[in-house]
Amino acid sequence: MNYMNNKTTLQGVLSASFQKMSSEKAKDIISKAGVENKPADKYSENELIEIVKICKHTPFQQANTDHLSPIGEEILTTGMTSEYTIVTTKEIVPAAEGTTAPEVHRPQIAVKILKPSLTAYASRTCVINNRPTIVECGIAYGGDIPSFKLYRFANKIPLLYDEGSDVAREVVSEVEINKMGITKKEAKEQFANGVVRSDRAVELLPLHVFFHICSTKIPYKTAGKESIASEGELKKYMKYCLSELYRKVSAQIRKELRMKDAASRLNLYKYYIPLVVSAISESIKVDSAKLEQAFTDLAERHVKVEQLANAPAAEKEDKITSKRLEEEVEEAVEIDGEMIKPDREQIAINAARKKGKLSKPKGKKEKMSEMMQKDEKQATLDKVAEEDKPSKGMKK
Repeated sequence: MNYMNNKTTLQGVLSASFQKMSSEKAKDIISKAGVENKPADKYSENELIEIVKICKHTPFQQANTDHLSPIGEEILTTGMTSEYTIVTTKEIVPAAEGTTAPEVHRPQIAVKILKPSLTAYASRTCVINNRPTIVECGIAYGGDIPSFKLYRFANKIPLLYDEGSDVAREVVSEVEINKMGITKKEAKEQFANGVVRSDRAVELLPLHVFFHICSTKIPYKTAGKESIASEGELKKYMKYCLSELYRKVSAQIRKELRMKDAASRLNLYKYYIPLVVSAISESIKVDSAKLEQAFTDLAERHVKVEQLANAPAAEKEDKITSKRLEEEVEEAVEIDGEMIKPDREQIAINAARKKGKLSKPKGKKEKMSEMMQKDEKQATLDKVAEEDKPSKGMKK
């Protein structure tokens, strides 16, 4: 398009040159800037500056990302579940008989798949340096993961060096661990080990974090392209992704803490049970083995009940299916000595009433009892009338 053409207005330039910018949106921006809609080469520098200021404060639709190639949830989740580590061991080869040669230590290398207990994925679309950008984040927790580790990717290329100055390291340091439902003190008490020595609580968790930035221009810090700079709102969207994944991990962490607390209480009960049995057996004659086993079973049931009580209860929905209706229709009910089969409509009404959707109408048994009461009253009246007739004839 020839922008220097006098017939080309600024409204046409905006609507034709920018993604998802309609002609009405461009007209609204020009009117808010307080300038006239005239040919594009007739605007002064101050007028163009005012238009740019209005564009910065105008909400636009989400940028088009069809030209970008993110990793995606399926591939990233597959990679996290297939992650492995190399384990090195030493095999001792004994010396041959009849020789004085020393034993040989032969190194053995094996591959071990970590198999995390939980994986999660989150992504955000944003605009960085006027270019659409996709931020992807994945998290793997538990399993055989030994300690914390951060993985960084830029347009599917791994970044191996200068991790300390990368924006991903800043995001991990700034996002609080309490979003996982665990405090720093609990993290240090539950997950501290002698291998990892760090003051940061998140680095004590068995956690692997993956960040992938996909854009047509990655904001690298240096010409070596070893780390990504924090430009625009990139850090904010990375924090959104990581916070969302931390909340997903919180349920798994709370479950493991409940199980660990239940196991510690059970061990405490089992420590004192022999002492209690010994004191009881000194007072009365009982079978110590049976009494100890009874106390152990009682303690296990008590711990299990407490664990289930603290776990979130899942509500089961009462589903009304055609198979269930057919089974219940076939069931005959005996009412006052008579076998009655309920119809399909009544079964559906009863099932819906159990879910609270309908108020309780009169049942068939109640209706039949009312009809039988009316019939009994009518039969009694007829009998009384028949007895009155002969008595009147005798008086005559």
